[in-house]
Amino acid sequence: MRRIARRGWRQLALLAVILLAFSFLANQLYALQVGQSPDQAKTLQQYYTQDVAAPQTEKPPRGTIVDVNGNDLVSTVTVYKLAAAPPYIPLKKKPKVAQVLADVLFPVRLPSGKLAHNQQAIAKAKDKYLLHYNQFLTQLSTTWNYVCLAGSDSPTCPFPADISRTTANTIVNRINNLGVSGISLESHSQPTYPNGSLGSQLLGYVAYQYPANSQPIDTGQFGVEHYYDNLLTGVPGHTSVRIDTHGNTIRVGNGSDTAPQPGATLRLTLDAYVQLLAERDLAKIVKSQGATGGSIIIERPSDGAILAMASSPTYDPNNWRALVNQLAKKAGIGTKHYNADKFNQAIFNVFPNAAVSKQYEPGSTFKSITIAIGFDAGYFNENTTVNDAGVLNYQGIPIMNWCLSSCVFGGAENPSKMLHYSSNIGAAQFGEKIPVIPWYHYVLDNFGFGQRTGVDLSDEIAGDIRQQNDKPPKPIWVPIDKLTQAYGQGLSITPLQLVNAYAALANGGMLPHPHVLQSYTVAGKTTTPSWPALHRAVSQDTSDRMKQLLLQQAVHGEACKALVPGYDIAAKTGTASIPSLGGNYYRNSTIASTAAFGPVGADLSQQFVVLVKVDKPATQWGSTVAAPVVHDIYQHLFDYYKIPPASNPVQPKQMCSYPADKP
Repeated sequence: MRRIARRGWRQLALLAVILLAFSFLANQLYALQVGQSPDQAKTLQQYYTQDVAAPQTEKPPRGTIVDVNGNDLVSTVTVYKLAAAPPYIPLKKKPKVAQVLADVLFPVRLPSGKLAHNQQAIAKAKDKYLLHYNQFLTQLSTTWNYVCLAGSDSPTCPFPADISRTTANTIVNRINNLGVSGISLESHSQPTYPNGSLGSQLLGYVAYQYPANSQPIDTGQFGVEHYYDNLLTGVPGHTSVRIDTHGNTIRVGNGSDTAPQPGATLRLTLDAYVQLLAERDLAKIVKSQGATGGSIIIERPSDGAILAMASSPTYDPNNWRALVNQLAKKAGIGTKHYNADKFNQAIFNVFPNAAVSKQYEPGSTFKSITIAIGFDAGYFNENTTVNDAGVLNYQGIPIMNWCLSSCVFGGAENPSKMLHYSSNIGAAQFGEKIPVIPWYHYVLDNFGFGQRTGVDLSDEIAGDIRQQNDKPPKPIWVPIDKLTQAYGQGLSITPLQLVNAYAALANGGMLPHPHVLQSYTVAGKTTTPSWPALHRAVSQDTSDRMKQLLLQQAVHGEACKALVPGYDIAAKTGTASIPSLGGNYYRNSTIASTAAFGPVGADLSQQFVVLVKVDKPATQWGSTVAAPVVHDIYQHLFDYYKIPPASNPVQPKQMCSYPADKP
């Protein structure tokens, strides 16, 4: 009887516990369904409507970018962010979960070779592993409902990068074997740059932002990625499907699903092979000259298509975040020595496209523009001469040639001789013959200096042309400004502006609309935008005269090292002094450049405008530094596009009779 009684008490106790549990659940149900206030009921209804029953945004894959031949420049891969809900992970199993994460993402790398038995090195490797293990355990031990474990979007993620499908599967399978839930994966498409740094400044990169309680947003930064961000982003879809903790699909609400529309595929005018050649040639000359950087642009003058646009220094857009962190560290971020200006300047030196985002004084390459303006406006012709006496005193201010008083060009100079020897004094006097109003009309309105070209790349700047109607805080214009501008000093332009101006000289006088987009495809439909010329810069007659002038003056002249035997190349070198903030010029610190177009006489679709610009080279002259690179690029282009030599070229096979090593 006692045993029965005891057994009865146990049953009664168990029954009491069950009744209490049911009472608690009933009370909660009553509170939720009946006893709650109208405001509480409304809040719960909103939560159900917005977060449970309503269709959720489904992010589309970002678009891709290919070159003119269909070669991948930017493709997309699916990557994953790893997160956890710590309250759903049993306390006893958190160390095991942290161990799985550390084993997969930060495996112990014991020293090998000579250090294989070095106890200090072994201990250091184990300490590094333990550090990461503790970071994961700290995240899992919080009371938050959501923590990041691996992802590129937040500094709180112990593993600061998104993970691949293979890595994600490994982690999920090992954690499932522990019988643990509360680990989640968030997928998104991530641009990848299969060619590394090739065309990086032109392409840009993508940064991901994760707004609170929302899908990640990808945002193009710089270049094509930023300019065509709307096309590349695609159109989000909506889904009413949910995934439970066991991977089962559950349909909620009555919403209809719409599939996301992937971003567009952009086909650029860029040729990856030509881009590679340009970048190699630029890297070679920058390294050999100890230069601080430079740019190379190759444009088709017939329609303004950009075939290559290289800049130095460069970067790998796959690793842009690591580079930003590196630059921030160098600037002392997080310390009392942090220099924000230094950090911002470092960012500006690397990420923006120098060909459109940075200005410079073009030097003697601008003398061709001066002569073209004089021809077109009728203020002088090929037979007009000016006197070069070695120095030109203008209102008490001396203007001198690049060689100062160490050379004499022979007194009387016509436009061809002035360009041949690159005389500053001659260019200033030809510029003086052009009145102020027509000068700035041609420079600003016809050739487009001082305004953006409209190229489809982000962060283009307009340059800076000092002119008669300038007001403070700009420096007050004085008449000598026009004379110095005539030989390319005292005005700042972008490399693309100069290339586009030379394209107008090459193509019959029309200023083309430079562009990098050939076509784009969305949902199977391909659109090819038209890029009509912006306007006429000079007449057909002026264009024809300038072609012959630039061909002839280059033979045995300053630009002779840019020429290719058997082909007619119109070329002009430039050596520009670099201005300081105080308005003076740094001594022996120059920008060496050469601008050219050709082969003159070939079909216009097979002609190219080429600019090579090198910043602060050890050898300061454009004829020595940049002109040989122009020659190499044209040789590459003629070989690659199989362009035959001219049957009767204007320029002879032997084009340098003296060591051209000046402007």
